[in-house]
Amino acid sequence: MEKLENQNILEIICNDEEETIKQKLKQLLVTICYGKEQEELEIISFDETIEELNKRIERKTDEQKAGMIGELLFHLKSFEKLKNYSHISIYLNREERSVKKGFDVLLFDGKKVWYTEVKSRENAQNDNITDSHVSKIQEAITDVKGKFSSNNKNYWLTAKSNIANVEEKELKKQIADILTKEIDEQIEKNAIGVSAVFKKDIDNIDKKKVKEVLDREKNNFKNIVAVCISHEDYKKMVKILKELENGTKL
Repeated sequence: MEKLENQNILEIICNDEEETIKQKLKQLLVTICYGKEQEELEIISFDETIEELNKRIERKTDEQKAGMIGELLFHLKSFEKLKNYSHISIYLNREERSVKKGFDVLLFDGKKVWYTEVKSRENAQNDNITDSHVSKIQEAITDVKGKFSSNNKNYWLTAKSNIANVEEKELKKQIADILTKEIDEQIEKNAIGVSAVFKKDIDNIDKKKVKEVLDREKNNFKNIVAVCISHEDYKKMVKILKELENGTKL
């Protein structure tokens, strides 16, 4: 289990066997997409969820597909790696099939809300993997920094409306109060910049180069963390999702 501490870097290499990934998705996909209550009360089934997710993915460009898979991988791995954190937000828009507005992922550690942006590099085969991660981490941090300095309060209203994975009423109220307070642009906030890089030959990254980005940006946040996710090919995840859908209908 990992803990988010200021300026630390979490490297995640996604090399699970396909059957392992399928089992994890069967266990968590409804919660990730629609919220824990929907899964526990069996309001929305796995079959419905996987079918809807695949419909959304199919309509996207290759770049957008990689972005969706990168975000899905962070959701999936954060349940595995950050077990003591409350997963506030959901993965899919409830009302429409467009790109979700607001922060990609919200986590709560019991005291702090962590605002997350995920940026993906869909075809990094000819790139140095560290350089790809550095570029996407910088892009993610710039994005979340821009939202923090924006006067668009809808980011926080959307966040409050999606406290969907938190069941306890007192905890929901606690998180909502923090989000209400942190609408203020002057309040220092906590951010996670996530890079998802898809490259066939996966090497460990040079964390010193990622740390340089965090060092440059540290004064813009209360706490800033980088999560670097490496995966062989987002198309393999798209294939797995489709196989899961077809399998449930046999």
